[in-house]
Amino acid sequence: MDITIKELAEELDLTKQAIRQHLKTMPSNLQTKKDGNTILLPPEVVAYIIERTHKKRKPQDDTSTKALIQQITEKDRQIQRLQQLLDQQQKLTLQSNNRAEQLEKELKKIELHESEDVSEVILPLKNPKMSQKRKNRASGANYSVHAKMSV
Repeated sequence: MDITIKELAEELDLTKQAIRQHLKTMPSNLQTKKDGNTILLPPEVVAYIIERTHKKRKPQDDTSTKALIQQITEKDRQIQRLQQLLDQQQKLTLQSNNRAEQLEKELKKIELHESEDVSEVILPLKNPKMSQKRKNRASGANYSVHAKMSV
């Protein structure tokens, strides 16, 4: 079945001009047909053009494919390395957070212990058996406050 230059160009993803260039270089035993202004390509001409375009494209396609495979492989390695770094960072962050919690607990224990020590010092001061000197200071302070208020 004969096809047009346009149909073959679309099928091979080439331009019509590229197909015409191949027609100019085809052997003389291959012939095209004409239907009005339309050039028709018989199956043997189509096979010739396909063979020529694949020969030209194949090495380039192989090279492109190999290059793409190398790029993908390299990207996979980079992703794996980044994943390892992310895992390490998460572990370090977890360790750091655990250490911070541990230090906060120790600090609370120390503060609690210190407040108990302060309570032991403050409680005797609140004892009713305060020294007379402290009582005088306390009552004098109250008196001076009352005196200022009454003036």
